[in-house]
Amino acid sequence: MVKEAKPEDYKLGDEFGPLEYRITEDLVKMFSDAVEDHNPWYSESSPFGGPIAPVIILAEAYFPLISAKLGIMSGYHTKQEAEFINPIMVGKKVIVTGKIVDKYEKRGREYFVLEYRCVDEDGLEFTRYRYTGSPYF
Repeated sequence: MVKEAKPEDYKLGDEFGPLEYRITEDLVKMFSDAVEDHNPWYSESSPFGGPIAPVIILAEAYFPLISAKLGIMSGYHTKQEAEFINPIMVGKKVIVTGKIVDKYEKRGREYFVLEYRCVDEDGLEFTRYRYTGSPYF
């Protein structure tokens, strides 16, 4: 059972990860079916040299890292920024790491800012994300 986070449970500079998983054809198909996005680049050739995965598939990695590291099962998700750098090739292993880069209080509520970095097993960067949220209601 994951416990709810408290401000004293995390601090600026805390690092977490890596979370590693492989982008399989089955994972891409399951995701494509769920969001009803059946771009032929996901299962056939693409201009990038083979099938690619939808970029948003990486969201599957971020929230487990948040809840595993900070014990957050619910709260406010107030802001998210994403930078997409390279396509995600089907068959590659994804490695996600992150750290807390800011903590602040606003209107009596604690907030934290997490930065994530996603690379493949060769070190090629796919995305960078910044997530701002509050684990409290």
